[in-house]
Amino acid sequence: MSQFNPQGLTRQLLCLLVRGSHSARRLAKRALPHSQVAVLASAALLSAALAAPAQAEPLSIDEAVARSVADHPALEAATHRAEAAQATAEQAATAWLPRLTVDAKYRFSGPIPTLEIDTGITPPGGAPLTLSRELGSYHFAALGATAAWRVYDFGTRDLRTQAAETVAEAAGLEREVQAADIAYAVRASYLALAFSREVESVTALSLKTAQDDLDERETRLRIGVGTEIEVAAARSRLAELQARQVDVAQDQRIAESKLRTLLNLDPDDPIELSDSLQDLAARARTTAPETTPALERLSLLEDATQLNAQAIERAFWPTLDAFVAGDFRYPQTFVANEAGFTYAAGVSLSWLVFDGGLADHQVDEAAAKTAELASSRTALSDDLKRQSDDALTQWEAASERIQPAQTQLETAEAYLKAAKGAQGAGVSTALDVARAEERLEAAGLARSRAYFEQAMAQATWLHAQGLTEVP
Repeated sequence: MSQFNPQGLTRQLLCLLVRGSHSARRLAKRALPHSQVAVLASAALLSAALAAPAQAEPLSIDEAVARSVADHPALEAATHRAEAAQATAEQAATAWLPRLTVDAKYRFSGPIPTLEIDTGITPPGGAPLTLSRELGSYHFAALGATAAWRVYDFGTRDLRTQAAETVAEAAGLEREVQAADIAYAVRASYLALAFSREVESVTALSLKTAQDDLDERETRLRIGVGTEIEVAAARSRLAELQARQVDVAQDQRIAESKLRTLLNLDPDDPIELSDSLQDLAARARTTAPETTPALERLSLLEDATQLNAQAIERAFWPTLDAFVAGDFRYPQTFVANEAGFTYAAGVSLSWLVFDGGLADHQVDEAAAKTAELASSRTALSDDLKRQSDDALTQWEAASERIQPAQTQLETAEAYLKAAKGAQGAGVSTALDVARAEERLEAAGLARSRAYFEQAMAQATWLHAQGLTEVP
């Protein structure tokens, strides 16, 4: 039996998996029996499959926004707050319904009063005759029910119910405000990643060209047809591109990390972008909505505060309540020692004449909160208008730069082609070609930046309008 050689086996398997030649297969068969070759080959192929990086599904910017908004914990918390506010509104609405109370009572009390009645009869030679009787019992027990309903309260219930419903509506808009913030963060991260990848691609191509140029100039220097200045210039250009590549790689890692966090991805999950900067920049501008969720939310909170203030003022007036009660008790009446049913019905009028000034202070508090909300709404409206105007200005400026950048790119491509042709004909130098390549690189970066700035202006404008999706 042949000796097992791990190093030889490794070389044979690599030869088998990488080259796949007939000689390699024959070599593996001679080294090991068929069963061991099959097992080891399968294990190697399985290890290679497991080690292969996972392929990511192409992700558009709209899909990224929808995915983040669908399961973001902040929006889940906002949804629960809206549900709580709606439950509070439903609680306020129950004030219109009657209240039904069932109770059971037992009481032991004494002494029992005694009723003495003079009969008016006096027997001869005796004292006047009287009748004595105990009224009630030491024990009292009852099982009954009471239904009560507030008939009139000068509209206090209506106002409080409307205020609670308005607060619930505002809580629902709070989720839309947070969704717009998250959507903007996703769009900004998506665009930053797309831009950094484009810059990285351009830089990598320029870096290869710069390295080839340096090699060529060093070769020319060695054979005596080049100069030290040309080599130094090529090295400086190469170092500049290498430094840029490091910065771009760092920017790309940051953008990927932010986007993974927003999409709830693992740190090692790949991200494949399906939208290019050019496609995103080409999106048409939409019409601005009449209002935004943030402004509407503040307006609703202002209305709710005013409604609560009116409800407090209405509480100054009396309330009218009606009730119906019935029970089974022992004793049934004060003078009868037997069980039976009793009933009662009536109305009551209540009026809190003096509360120490509490209601007045509550009204003052509500008025101050209303003024605060009104001022906050005005300030937010001005801020959102400024953001929207700035975004539109940047949008138009970036749009105007795209066509000149495209023209510069086409001109730089033509210039580079001419410089290379002239160099081949011996009428141009490598320095002319290098300058043409730098111009082409600069033109490509300028166009990519223009696309990026226009797409970012669109994202900023959508955020200022409180929009999560593109209309």
